[in-house]
Amino acid sequence: MYRVAARAALAASRRSAPRALARRTLATEAQPLEWTKEQQKEFIREHGVPAFVEAVMDSRVAQTEAEAEAVEHRTPVEILVETYEHTLGLLASGAFPETSVYRQSVEAITRRKLDAVRKAGSDPASVEDALRSIGEIGLGGLTANEGIEGAIDTATDELRTAENMAQWKAFEPLEEAPPPRQWEYFK
Repeated sequence: MYRVAARAALAASRRSAPRALARRTLATEAQPLEWTKEQQKEFIREHGVPAFVEAVMDSRVAQTEAEAEAVEHRTPVEILVETYEHTLGLLASGAFPETSVYRQSVEAITRRKLDAVRKAGSDPASVEDALRSIGEIGLGGLTANEGIEGAIDTATDELRTAENMAQWKAFEPLEEAPPPRQWEYFK
């Protein structure tokens, strides 16, 4: 049914400009987002199938645009800084002892990245350059194509890993002592 209505709308729009102008006027009027069967029949009876199809499509587009405007827009730099700060907050929250090697190393790396991002400012290109200069992007880190999006993904993964390490309590002593020489490497 939709294909037939869409074809009819296309054919009608090709037939006459005055009718297309009338449809445009109808479509810009406030139309209900959900149509009852009675509303559909009445609208089609008054204006025709092409106008109904266009009005429904326009109301759906308007609804989608309104939903998109309601979403908070943050810059990639804000997201990256926030993720680094969450990671540092988790590490300092007491979930890890200060003597934990994991905490010390992740804290040092995250602080270094956060300082580089803050010094670079809010421009994503300058942040990418700053991360590239400390080896986060390129040179064994992220590839140059990933840029700031890849840095956000990596920061999110680091945060999740820190959450898991805190949950697993990986810093506690083993329940069973390892056999002697287990952790010695070949000489």
